[in-house]
This record gives sequence, C-alpha cells and structure tokens, in this order.
Amino acid sequence: MKGKFGKDGKGLMLEGKEEERIKKLWLYILSLLDYRDSVVERIKDVEEWPIKFPIGTLESKQSFIKWLEEDDLNFEILKDYPQVLATKLPNEIVLEMDIEDPKKRKIYYKSLENTLIRLGIDKYLAIFTGNKSIHYHLFVKPDNLTLKDFEKIRNSLVKYLSIIFPIDTHSVSLTTGVRLPFSIHPSTKKEVRIIKPEIHDKPINFFAERLPEIFKSLELFPPIFKRFLEIEERKSYANQKIVKIPQKGKLSKLYEEILNTKWRDGRKRLLGLLFALAKKIDIPREDFEKSMREWIERQYNRLYSQAYSILKCYLRHWDQYNWSWRGFLKRHLLDSTDFADREKLENILNKLGINLGFKKIKLSSKSVKPPDLEKATKWMKRDAKREEILEMEVGKNKIVFYVLGVMKKITHKVVYRNGRWYCNCRGFKKNKICSHIICAWNYLLSQHKT
Repeated sequence: MKGKFGKDGKGLMLEGKEEERIKKLWLYILSLLDYRDSVVERIKDVEEWPIKFPIGTLESKQSFIKWLEEDDLNFEILKDYPQVLATKLPNEIVLEMDIEDPKKRKIYYKSLENTLIRLGIDKYLAIFTGNKSIHYHLFVKPDNLTLKDFEKIRNSLVKYLSIIFPIDTHSVSLTTGVRLPFSIHPSTKKEVRIIKPEIHDKPINFFAERLPEIFKSLELFPPIFKRFLEIEERKSYANQKIVKIPQKGKLSKLYEEILNTKWRDGRKRLLGLLFALAKKIDIPREDFEKSMREWIERQYNRLYSQAYSILKCYLRHWDQYNWSWRGFLKRHLLDSTDFADREKLENILNKLGINLGFKKIKLSSKSVKPPDLEKATKWMKRDAKREEILEMEVGKNKIVFYVLGVMKKITHKVVYRNGRWYCNCRGFKKNKICSHIICAWNYLLSQHKT
C-alpha cells in the first residue's frame, strides 16, 4: 500500500510502519479468537461462537464491502482493506457515547470512567475509534454463567448508565461490529488506537506473546453484576405502564396521588415520603425502583443525578430504613420553602381525609425569656402581627415554631433553646432579631392569656 491515507502528499505512511500496523492488527485478531475459545469453554450453554469481520476500503464509509467469516480472513486481505471491524464476544459489553461537542465529550468520558470505578469496574479495554468516540470494552468473567446471564447483566448495566450518560444502545448489540485496534477510520484516516491499557505502541513480540493473557486479565465480576442478576430473577414488570400497587386504603391512594402530581420539591423530601409510604404499604423493592426512576424523569424533566443518588441510597438500605411516613409528611407540610407544594399536599390530604393529628400545645410564657424587644420595635409595627404560626413543637430542651412568612409565603423555623432565640432567615443572621421570632413570642403570650 503506497500512502493512500494522506492528502496532497502529506502524512503518508512509511511502508515499514504500515506493514507493522497490519501485523499488529493480525496478531490482535488471532489473540481475540484464542480468547473467544477460552470463553466458550467456560460458559455453560455455548459450544461455539463464530465471529464475523466486516471489512471495507477507506472509500466505503457507510456500508462495508464484505462480511467475512473468521475462516475467510487472512493477513493478505488486511493489506487491501484498512477498515476492519468484528462482532462481539458473548461476555463482552461495549459502551459508546456519540457526543459532538469536543469540550462536553471530554467531560462525559471522564465522568463515565469515574462512574465505572465507583461501580467496581476498574478493568476494561478503552479504544479510540479514530474519529469522535471511545469504545469501552468490558469482559464479564464467564465461569458458570449462561448466555441469558450475560444478557441480563448487559441490559441492566446499559439501562443503569443510560440514566445519566448518552449511551449508544445500538453499539451494545452483539451482532454490531466494532472497530478493531490498528485498523483505519475512513473519515479521518486515523489509526484506531488502544488507550487503556497503554499497550498500543508496544513491539510486535509483545502482541504475539502477551495479548492473549491481557484479555483474560481484564475479566471482572463486580458485586453490581451479581445484584443485576438478582433483580432480573424476580418478576419483571417492564411491559406494564403502571406498577401495580398493593391496596392499603388511603395510603396507597396517597402514594398514587403524589406520583401523579407535578411538584417543585427542591430538597427531595418527597423521595423520602414515597420511600416511607412504599415500605408501609409493602410495595416490592424492584417495583418501587422502577416507579421512582420514571417519576424522577417526569418530575425534573431531566436526568437529575442528585435525586438518583438519594434513590440509590434508599435502595441500598431498603431493609435497614424504617421511617415514619407521618414524619416526612409533616416536615414537608410545615418546613417546605415552596407554598404551592404545601397547598397541593394539603388539598390531597383533605381529599383523601387523612388527618395527621397535629396538636396545638398550650405553654406558659413565664418560663421563656423574651427576645430583645428594643430591637424588635420596627418588626412589631410592620410584619410580626401578620405572620402566621403553622405549628409549635415542645421538646425537652427547646421549643420549635414553624412560622409562615407574609411576604414570600416561606416557612421559617424559629427555635428557642437555653434562653436564646434562633431563626433561619437572613434578617436574624444580620440583626439577631426578626419578625418571625416576635410572632412566635406573641403566640406564646396569647397562649398564656388563654
């Protein structure tokens, strides 16, 4: 081949380097076939696994000239067809993201690699395709597994990662060819390179002697794969649009109402409430996970990683966490910063006739030290009398008031502890006094008078 890959005589490949590239490509193919034989021997229900090789010239960008069986492929053919792809092994998972923006591309690939490490997937073959993409080849340890097991792991991992990353699901198929290292990409005329592990520029002897061992060293079976198999073994509701919820009267209806309502919920309290309700009405873990993933996508109209992180934490501690749904509901009603959310939730509770049993506690103001009334004069004249007390809680060492602000309709938390008053608003941080504290004090006085 005489320098087909350059333009205007620039970037021509030397004959020696070109021959070395083809030899490395041939050795890679032979090592891949040897590793395939090793995989087939260890899988329960497979006796053979033929690999097909689509090949093409640099002019055949869209379709390939030939699909060769492995017995038809030889070293001489590689000299005439720089494009070489191969179908996948039964235990192979290929992850690819097709991202146009170069800046975003780097960020996404780095984020994907970090995510794989967090999942316990720290070994893979990363191949730069010569254009925009990087292919991440994962090799599942095949011992005592079936083809069905590989399919479950592959589908679950891709579905899991697709929540955050734009994974190309077409490239995941076992029958889809992927570019082989040391072949040439037709668009850029660049060589397809192995970027992890860093073996691409090793001498030819290395590929002849070490490459089969490297494939085996990349095999892995992290705990996340075991969990994928356990989940898939249970009854799947993938074809159902709505998860069937066990009927337990008003609580199951409350669960459905929350799922079907649009919320703002900036602090993700509703996730905790839904989790507590699901445990109370005995919704299976896999059904809860499915409905929550769909709900988060509808709720935030985007792939919101923080919400998914909270969900994963709940699922991880499914058997340990047994929280009170009343506690979550009460906090969302009284401590929510969004007035519209509170109003929606109150309407749902009234509609279903659910009573949380809030109690108005009468407490003498004699034992409570008043706030600094001199500083509070302007608030007394302005806003304090118009603030609204939603609830008061009395603990061993403190009293907590939930005060609804007049101007912005935001709930403020006022705490009296050890003779001192506190509020979570900006006014208190600046002046050590605010209208919400005065409102709470007035409320105590009114309780004392009655």
